Formats: sequence, structure tokens, C-alpha cells
Amino acid sequence: MYRLVLCYLLLTLLMIGSVEAASNKTLVTINDTKYTTQDYRDWWGIWQDPGMVFPPDPQGFIDYLLFVEEGRQMEYDLTPEYQRKLKVFLTVRALSALKTEEVDSKIKITEKQIRAYFANNYAPIWSMQILTYADQAEAQAAADDLQPFNGQKAGRLVFADRAGVAVEAGGPLNYDELAVDPATISKTKNEHWLPVITKLQKWYVSEPFFLESQDKYVVIRMDDINEDPGDEALEKRRQLIRRKLARQAGGRLTAELMRRLKKEYHVEIDEELLAKVKLQDDYSEEILKKSVVKMDGMAFSVGLLIQNMKDQLPLRSKLPEEQLKRLVVNAFISQTLTNNEALSRHYEDRPPLKALYDFYSDNSLRKALESGIKKRIKVSSEEVKNYYDNNPSLYSESAKISYAVIQGDVDLMNKISAAISRGDDFFDQAQAYSLDAKIKTVAVDKIRPILQVELAKLEKGEIGGPFAFGAGRAVVKLLKRVEGKRASLEQVRGKIKETVTKEKFNAAKAVYLEKLRSRAKIVVNKGVWKKLKKEYVK
Repeated sequence: MYRLVLCYLLLTLLMIGSVEAASNKTLVTINDTKYTTQDYRDWWGIWQDPGMVFPPDPQGFIDYLLFVEEGRQMEYDLTPEYQRKLKVFLTVRALSALKTEEVDSKIKITEKQIRAYFANNYAPIWSMQILTYADQAEAQAAADDLQPFNGQKAGRLVFADRAGVAVEAGGPLNYDELAVDPATISKTKNEHWLPVITKLQKWYVSEPFFLESQDKYVVIRMDDINEDPGDEALEKRRQLIRRKLARQAGGRLTAELMRRLKKEYHVEIDEELLAKVKLQDDYSEEILKKSVVKMDGMAFSVGLLIQNMKDQLPLRSKLPEEQLKRLVVNAFISQTLTNNEALSRHYEDRPPLKALYDFYSDNSLRKALESGIKKRIKVSSEEVKNYYDNNPSLYSESAKISYAVIQGDVDLMNKISAAISRGDDFFDQAQAYSLDAKIKTVAVDKIRPILQVELAKLEKGEIGGPFAFGAGRAVVKLLKRVEGKRASLEQVRGKIKETVTKEKFNAAKAVYLEKLRSRAKIVVNKGVWKKLKKEYVK
């Protein structure tokens, strides 16, 4: 039995290996380098634009690889510009991968946590009546007057009109009703309400308390307390609660990561030196070079601290200098630690970042090579003028016609045409029969053919028709003809130069590609391509 199981496992592993091998066979060989179907999938997944049709052959992939390899042969990958772009790209993507690995993937929000958060922040719901007074003595008098109604449900009516006069009859306007939960109070930054509200029983009146945000004294009567708003109220807030809990968990995990990294990279802050740094003071070169922060492989000098503080001043002018100083130091530490740690993990060597990083580094080589080709292209003034002379329609505005047309059934149009021929106004007739006669200004080549024919017969101000138009008849009035105008050479010189440069670049690129193809030994596995194409067409 054991042997049977072992044989089955071995057979299964062999089958899995053969399936993977079949799905990742060599598709193209260029010189001695083999590129598999997975290489193509990775490339096409990023290269394609939305809606792009899968190509009939792998020539685009081959041309791309030829340019990449040529860029590498010409050592574009050793240039400072290339290295800088690659590092910036990798740092951003690696930081995202670090966040996913150390923070996002570890956030687990349970149903118990959601319900506990809801219970603490959205329950109970307090329904209250509120009176506000500018004078403390008046507020106290109101509270005293209402004490006899404590515990009585009918007290709500007395509270709304403690003077016995309804609001609509000129009673107190300082009355309000409100239904709130702890989250609402926190959101409105009225946390000092909580000690009063939480002690207040149903149908009881509070002692006056001062509300700083309105500079008034407040008296509250608790009309109702809903201890359990129910599952329906929870469902309305479920996603909001989940996001808040995720942010809280993310903050904790990020803080834990920073504490661990500070220890691993041996971060030290010279607190004594930091306390002495002042923006308004001048320092010698020796002091400016001293390190406020030290860590493995990195330091933050007094000079850099001062420069960063000055850079932040326009955005944080109201922040005290000591807080600004600490903010800059903490930002340097967190950014440096996360950058170094993210890069040290080499996410670019494994999925999911590997395919994207490989594409970006290769595509940057392709672009560098194309940029080199483009830099060698020169466009003379004579070439610009020749292009302008040979393509007059490209830089000319079409002739336009302004006209108005009314349409309807045969009898109505005949009646209107007869009235106009007797001297009635075109627009008056349209208005008399509630017909739409809007004035339109349209390029001649954009007008419907039947209208073009009728308008061609007319001079300015003349009326034509009735003529067949859609399911009925129409009458048209020609208001104005505007002749087409050609832009001057100076107005379009820049655009023409761009166009000619692009055309010459495409031609030079095609010649360059043909040269690369002729030098390379290229072998395409047509059977593998056929299967890959079938996979994508499905």
C-alpha cells in the first residue's frame, strides 16, 4: 500500500511538472538567449493598452527585446540618469511591498471587534432637548424651574415651553432637539458633553454647563436612551467601522515596525545637540557637519536639519519651532529606515514585483535607445516649409455656414413657405407654429448632404424649400457664409517640426530595427506561439 501511495505521489509531481513545463516553453530564441511563454505573458500584461487586440505574431515582442539588448550593449544601463530612475521606481514599489508584508497582510478584523467598536461608539443613542442661554443665572433659573418635572414623560412639553408660551406664539427660540451617539459627539469635538450626558437619566434635567464653542450655557433634558440601536444600524456602519479598525491596526503595526527597525539599524539621536539647534542662529561649518541622528550607514547633520526645517516652514508656519524640529527628525528617521529596509529585502527578485521591475528596467533601456535615435534627428526650416506647402488642408479651418432650418409635415411646410413668399418673416412663422428654428454655425463638410445641396442654391438672407427632409419637409434660411482660413507658417511651425521629427524618427527607428534583425539569429517556435495565441484569443 505504501509503495502504491508513493508511486501515486511521484506520478502526480511529474504530471504537475510537465504541465508547468508545457505552459512555460521556449517561445523565442534571440542569439543564445531563450524567452519563454511566461516571459511573453509578463511583457504583454504590462505592454498592452486597454482594448488592444492580441497580435498575429510575436514580432512586436522580438523588436522590443532587440531594442532592450541594444540599449544594454550601448551601456545605457550604466548612465546616472538610468540608475536614478530605476532606484526611484524600485524604492516606491519596494515601500509598497514592505507595507503589504509588514502591515496590510497582518490586519485581521473580526466580527467581535466590529461589534465591540459599534457598541462603544454608536450606542447608546441619546435623544435630548436642549436650552441655551447667554447668562448663567438665567440658565440656572431654567434648570431649577424644570426640576419638578424630573422623571415625567410629559416634561418634554414643559421643557419646550417652560414659560407656557409656544414657539409659534412668541415663546423661547433657544430650544433644540438632538439625537446623538458617542461617535457624533467625538466628531463634533464636544467631548465635554459626555460627562453630563452619561450621568443623566431618562426624563431628567441636567445642571447648566458652559459650551465654549458657542459661548453659551446649556441645559439638557434626556428624552430617551436607546441602549441597543440594533443590527440594522450596525450594518449601515459596518464598512466604516472596518476601515477605522484597519487604520487603527495599521497604525499599531507601523509603530511596531518602526520600533524594531530603530533597534536593528542602531538609531541614535543626539538630544543635547538637537536641543541647541535654532533656526535663527548662525553655525560654523564644523557644527553644521555634526550628526544629530546616526544609524547604520546613514547620518543626519545639523545643516540638513536646518535646511529641512526651512523647507517645511511655508507649510507649517504655525507650528512651534521645537515641534517642527522633532517632526523633521522623525520624518528623516522613518523615511530612511523604511527605504533601507524595503530595498534590503530585494522584492524585485520575486513575484509579484519581479515581472513589473524587469519590465520597467528593460523598457527604460528601450526608451533610452529611442531617445538616442531621436537626438540625432535634425529638422531644417526648409523641411518645415515644404511640409506646410505640401499639406495645405492640415492647417486650414473649414469654411462654415450659418443657417436656420424648420421642419414639419408636407401641408404645414407648404403653408409656411407660401406665407414667407408673401413677405412674412421666417422666424415669425416658426414661432407662430411653435417650431424650433435655432441658428446653427457648422463646417461645410459637416452639414447633411441634402442641406448642402439646398444651401448651395442660396445667397445670404435667402430662403429655400420646402424640400424632402427626413420623414417630412423643411424650409431653410442662409444667414452667413464664413470662408475657410489657413494658419500662417509661423503659427504652426512648432507643430510641423514635431510632426516631421516624429516621421523621421519612425523611419530611422525602422531602419535601425532592420539592422538589428539582420545581425541577430532569431528562432520562433511557431507551435508554441500558436498555443499561446489560442490561449489569449479564448
